[in-house]
Amino acid sequence: TQPILDLANHVLDHATEKYDKHLFTERADGELPAMVQAPDSLWQSRFVCQVVLAKREEGVPLNRMAVLFRSGWCSYDLETELTRRRIPFVKYGGLKLAEAAHVKDLVAHLRIAENPGDAVAWNRVLQLLEGLGPKSAQQLLEWIRRAEQPYALDVPGTSPRYVEGLQRLAALMRGLQSGEVSLPEQIDRLLAYYRPLFDRVYAEDADQREADLDGFAAVAERYRSRAALLEALALDPLDLTSEEQEGTDKDEPPLVLSTIHSAKGLEFDTVFLIEALDGVLPSQYSIKREEDLDEELRLLYVALTRAENELYVSYPIVQHRRGAGEYFTNPSRFLDGTPERLLEPWSLVEEVTPALPAGPKALGE
Repeated sequence: TQPILDLANHVLDHATEKYDKHLFTERADGELPAMVQAPDSLWQSRFVCQVVLAKREEGVPLNRMAVLFRSGWCSYDLETELTRRRIPFVKYGGLKLAEAAHVKDLVAHLRIAENPGDAVAWNRVLQLLEGLGPKSAQQLLEWIRRAEQPYALDVPGTSPRYVEGLQRLAALMRGLQSGEVSLPEQIDRLLAYYRPLFDRVYAEDADQREADLDGFAAVAERYRSRAALLEALALDPLDLTSEEQEGTDKDEPPLVLSTIHSAKGLEFDTVFLIEALDGVLPSQYSIKREEDLDEELRLLYVALTRAENELYVSYPIVQHRRGAGEYFTNPSRFLDGTPERLLEPWSLVEEVTPALPAGPKALGE
């Protein structure tokens, strides 16, 4: 529709390297694109889910809707909310949170803390230790099954190669299992323990995986308990693939989650562009050179023009960074200050239920 193209043209007009391209359509009518300001990422995820379900009720198939983002980690919070609401989805351009091997490692430790008898999780955790292979892991599992204490890893005859690793693991698990430690503190302890293993096991691409650790920690912040987090991640058993988790109704094509790069050339009835933050879009690594900023701006242009009928751009006002706590964000510099005639500002606020009058009628009698 023309309102979507007007916004896209406005964005491209701000490129340092000017372009003659100016999109137009015979479809002059249409909804104004919305700039949705959410209190935090969880609110943003709930908003997307609510609109997706409402559009589906109106007859728009799930696969005619897409959620776009700059980087794969941007959708982690949304993935847990979609899973919780049983909305099937497929993700292009980046792993699902549930698929990333290093995230599965973290979850396996939490599963053992929740259930010391989880043999599948133990097998994964033990084999992260340097020098400990499948055969040794099976021998240790037999010892763990028979041990009176759930995290007794001082096994007689253990190879000196991994005695120290087992001692650190046992200390971690006893700490995680303690009922006095909050979930954020459990995550901090787990990440401190896991980091040396992560650097060794994923040495070839640790830099690319690094953001996922922060993303996982941020997702964990949303949950009151370890059990609630594990249920939301829906990683049972640990080796399920994305195809096996894409919903109970196999006849319905799933909602599309995609990086902007992977969405080039595609179009959808309704598009949600999430995490439209400065430092994300544009990336913090592109702000020093004008040519890099121009490339990021063209990426935004691609995202906006994937929408045929409705377009929602959203960002959280507050985010959580591991080690720094909560901080206020800024919307993408490419969209901040856009005239309201092109981009309608929306603000998500909590619905307040009016107090019911006292008496039997308030109970529906």
